Amino acid sequence: MEANKDVRPPPVPLLTLQIPADTKLAYAVLWAENHAQKQAIWQGRVFSANDWDNSSLKVLNASSEQIGISAGKKQILLLAGKSTDLPAREWSDPFPVKMFQLKPETKCVFSSTWRVTAGRRELCFIFNTNHAISLRSILEMSSPNTTFRK
Repeated sequence: MEANKDVRPPPVPLLTLQIPADTKLAYAVLWAENHAQKQAIWQGRVFSANDWDNSSLKVLNASSEQIGISAGKKQILLLAGKSTDLPAREWSDPFPVKMFQLKPETKCVFSSTWRVTAGRRELCFIFNTNHAISLRSILEMSSPNTTFRK
């Protein structure tokens, strides 16, 4: 019998994401949905910096439920696992944003004022934490030497 033989099974990937070959900068958002008495189910999305314009916002709903969004005068229903773009040209700067949990009753879970100034773009993601809805974001400001898609 070999003394140093590794008897552990090989690792099994929890999730595989494809990053486009032409992408210089990409953001990978990973999240797990916990199910009672089951292993977490991992999901993820890759966003290339070329996927959304400068002076805009991209919102990803990584929670397990639909989220209602009120952005300025616009009402958006964002399905679980889906994303939406909020182009700067549709809002004055700054604009109010509220997010609503819709079940079991409608209640506001986030309220803020967002900016859409030139040279600023943001990736926001909504997710579940301990039976609550949370929001995090990645903010990117362009430098004078940075070229973005128009």
